Amino acid sequence: MNQKQTAAASPKQDQAPQTPPVAPQPPSQPTGAPPIQKKSHKVRNIILIVVGVFVVLLAAAASFAYITTQNTSKLANEFIAAVTTKDYKRAYEFFSAELKQAQSYEAFKVSLEDAPLTKECKLNITKRASSINSSGHTKKILTGQLECPQKSYPTEMSFIDTDKGEKLLGYKITSE
Repeated sequence: MNQKQTAAASPKQDQAPQTPPVAPQPPSQPTGAPPIQKKSHKVRNIILIVVGVFVVLLAAAASFAYITTQNTSKLANEFIAAVTTKDYKRAYEFFSAELKQAQSYEAFKVSLEDAPLTKECKLNITKRASSINSSGHTKKILTGQLECPQKSYPTEMSFIDTDKGEKLLGYKITSE
């Protein structure tokens, strides 16, 4: 062999030997450890998002019912105040046209004249609901107790939006 061939086959003295590039390896799992599951995090996140959206929608519905029945609660208390002070004409003014057709003023007055209700009675609303009927009118139902000094009476009132404002569509003050 001559020297030129030997010199050409060996690396130059001033350059470092080149090594082939090595691809980075993913971190290895310890022996016996379960495999990493990235899918479970995705499923968990999706479930959390669905539950979160459900909670937000539920809170929005409850808020809607509460907000839309605020004025209705005031009307219900005014109606009860008129009934408990025996101002039946004023109480009858809360009636909707439908309720007036179902119960005359005289029948309304007679039904309450002997009721043991006094001006100390207060309406405690425990449940509120709101819905829209087929004709597009909002119906609101308030349920609770008419708390009087001698006794509490389960009470339910429904109101409907009319072109003359909210009117009483029905009422029930249970004596038993």
